[in-house]
Amino acid sequence: MRRHILNAFVRVSILSTLGISLWCAVALFRIGRSTGLTPLFGTNLQSAFDLLRPGMTTNQVLVIMKQNPYSTNPEFTLGQVAGFEKEYERAARSNGVIFYTWVTDIDMFYCVGFDKEGKLVVKGKGGT
Repeated sequence: MRRHILNAFVRVSILSTLGISLWCAVALFRIGRSTGLTPLFGTNLQSAFDLLRPGMTTNQVLVIMKQNPYSTNPEFTLGQVAGFEKEYERAARSNGVIFYTWVTDIDMFYCVGFDKEGKLVVKGKGGT
């Protein structure tokens, strides 16, 4: 009899823990999505990055990305060169003079380059 009660208690405890964990995960995801605070997954940056088109101005890009870049420098920058050689080659062939980079908490890099007139000429993404 005690064994059955103990087994039932263990099952209920496990199911309760799993249920609470699932509820918390869903709640955190919904809160993050509704407030735009989902940098861990990069979903907002990815969605915004996908909207960027050549010829957009710096201001248009900043409005779409909805946050300031992590860095601004004269070189195209992703998390690493290895595996992203095509992106670096494309950037080198562009007439980009300034590059803005955004980074998520999981080290996904989004980089865009602008020419001397402030128009988007190249974009690339990659991680570490």
